[in-house]
Amino acid sequence: MKMVHRVAAIGMVAAACAVAWGQDDPFSGRVVVRAKPETLQELRAAELLAEDVWSCAWGIGRIDVMLPRERLPLLAEAGIEFDVMVEDVSALIAAERAQIEAARRQRDAAWFNTFRDLTGINDRLDMYLATYPRHTVAVTVGQSLEGRPIRGVRISAPDTPENPRDQRAVFVINATQHAREWAAPMAAMWQAETLLEGFMAGDADIMRMMEGIDFVIIPVVNVDGYAWTWSSPNNRLWRKNRRGDGTTVWGVDLNRNWSFQWGGGGSSGNRNSETYRGPAAFSEPESSALRDFLTAETRLRAHLDIHTYGQLLLSPWGYTQELPPDVDLFRALDFAARDVIFRETRSFYDVGPAITTLYQTSGSLPDWVYGELGFPSWLIELRDQGLTGFVLPAAQIIPTAQENAAAVETLASWILMPVSVTVADVMPRYAPADQPVEIVATVRDGTRTSNGQPPVLEYGPTTWQAEPSGAIVMSALPQAPGAPPSFAASIPIGPCGEPIQYRVSVIDDLGRKVYWPPEVVKESRYYEMLEYYPLGYVFFDDFETDRGWVLHAPGSTATGGAWERGDPQQTEAQPGGGSTNNGRGALVTGRARGSSVEANDVDDGITIAMSPRFDLRRPPGTTAHVAVSWDRYYNNGPSPGEEFLLTQFSADDGVTWHTRMIDGGWITEWVRITDLRVNGSGTPLTDGFRLRFLAQDLNEPSLVEAVIDNFRLSVIFCPRSADFDGSGGVDVDDIAAFFNAWQRGLPSADFDESGGVDGDDIAEFIAAWQLG
Repeated sequence: MKMVHRVAAIGMVAAACAVAWGQDDPFSGRVVVRAKPETLQELRAAELLAEDVWSCAWGIGRIDVMLPRERLPLLAEAGIEFDVMVEDVSALIAAERAQIEAARRQRDAAWFNTFRDLTGINDRLDMYLATYPRHTVAVTVGQSLEGRPIRGVRISAPDTPENPRDQRAVFVINATQHAREWAAPMAAMWQAETLLEGFMAGDADIMRMMEGIDFVIIPVVNVDGYAWTWSSPNNRLWRKNRRGDGTTVWGVDLNRNWSFQWGGGGSSGNRNSETYRGPAAFSEPESSALRDFLTAETRLRAHLDIHTYGQLLLSPWGYTQELPPDVDLFRALDFAARDVIFRETRSFYDVGPAITTLYQTSGSLPDWVYGELGFPSWLIELRDQGLTGFVLPAAQIIPTAQENAAAVETLASWILMPVSVTVADVMPRYAPADQPVEIVATVRDGTRTSNGQPPVLEYGPTTWQAEPSGAIVMSALPQAPGAPPSFAASIPIGPCGEPIQYRVSVIDDLGRKVYWPPEVVKESRYYEMLEYYPLGYVFFDDFETDRGWVLHAPGSTATGGAWERGDPQQTEAQPGGGSTNNGRGALVTGRARGSSVEANDVDDGITIAMSPRFDLRRPPGTTAHVAVSWDRYYNNGPSPGEEFLLTQFSADDGVTWHTRMIDGGWITEWVRITDLRVNGSGTPLTDGFRLRFLAQDLNEPSLVEAVIDNFRLSVIFCPRSADFDGSGGVDVDDIAAFFNAWQRGLPSADFDESGGVDGDDIAEFIAAWQLG
């Protein structure tokens, strides 16, 4: 590109140079140009406009400079001819970083291309200590029953007088209480390298984490058991430690040996059981050593225990269905971590209390950390969902570890919050138009304390950007002894059917504002709900009875695993029961267990489940808001990214369909169909709306199972405003104003939005006017 202008614009150039760089990315919007000044005055103008000179030598004739794109017209007005050499400096640097990262990962990934024994892991820890001496400190938790050291590493930013390491929060991550779970120590080691290499590469998020947190990573707690699983293929699936009497070894399940609620349900007193809890709490040197280590960590803020398998993030409690005191904190962080994992690798992790999400466990490490020490603790079950179980293919080591690192980043981001504010429970998707929704928030001290002022509920329509349209100071609720303070406020009623976004903010003692959802949880900055108006209907199907679905509908080609309604029988690839764990109705592909995991999966084609026909036509004078949701499980191993559960929508009774693709896991899907459109396709909502699910087996090898439960179709009709003259009320003056516009054919009289002004607009307006 060339621009040639001869204009005296040096004063404008000097003024423009006062513009500051962007704070987040100093290269955002920057370009590099090759300027061709022909006079000293033009050379001076180019230098003034430049933020950086890239040329090794410069003078009249040519100079390469970097400057904001918006200054290009000023360069032209100064009469300087130039060519743009680099269109986007930020993108160029990002590409370079990506290339370096890819090359580095290519080298480092070699260590993660297979599983490593205890010697290999300890050698790698030694490498960290030698390579990163300013970032690492050796950790020895204690000794095992057989005298092996239980090793780990502290990882943090270098110590500085302004930010002493011994004043940072501690996040302890341990793995491999259970010996056969080989993916667990690999994920722990990947976490260590993610931190160390990310810091050295200048990754801003990792640098921020390491400057505020002292990470303690202990890759193998059950060192004796882990070494035993490597001693012979026959020992590969050994779970417990190596407790015995010198002749016979029976082992103790270390994750049932902790004192909090020791001996309860989910553990066994039979030493031959895989969940043998031992003769007493902390009877084993491995658990007692880790207990002493954690108790001595006066700066401990959070803890994570890594296991396999199941793709689960479990929070307390494991021993009881009673909800923990910090249920709002756990729920918020559980779902935030789940969403981050999905964005990282497209894998689905189920989240929630251990007892209801997995099964009962008593005497577990996470319950002990939370129940005895009072700090949030989680247990993560890594891949997969049962297809290969504890013998995970080596090719899945890295993506599995990446998922764990994504969860760690989410939890670490919470640790770094100066003050923690969370909202109670999972917020509703819909709110009755005549009942303001109460929001309850809890405030906890973090790295700082609050300024003593109550939190603020901020709210506004989905179009608001930096600032909300409304804010309410929340009122204090009665506080139980020892509990963090809680506050409440109600979101005012908004227009019918209008989505509302909201968040809660609190200010710390340094005057900094903190939000929930936290800004560090990307793409989750606001909660959202849709105002409800009772002029519609809701269709709900829990599949306990026949509500009119067409199963293995026309177009199905699969030879096995057809959709049916019934009680799913659990296999390694299929959950037992529906999503509500009532053990009964759901839509399921091949619900019977069969003789093997592949006996009743989808085979050789597609099976289709089609909904009943729905009438979504809106009454005259209204607008329509339609949403559908459902709980679903989908297993597509070992072919993630190849086999999909397809969801399709039709507005013409199945003549044409519009498709969405879904990958694996249990999750709740929610799709809004607004503005008289089907999934953004432009097809009007009619009386022939249908939805269908397609489970497919088109590739080899594939193991495909799907379950659908709790299907809900919500239809909301909102009156259109008939205040045609804008007076703030609906009266006869609006009729006169409308007909005046209609007779003149004005666009404002196109009340049905058909693109023209005709008799239908009159009928539409009168209907809206009658609704008021």
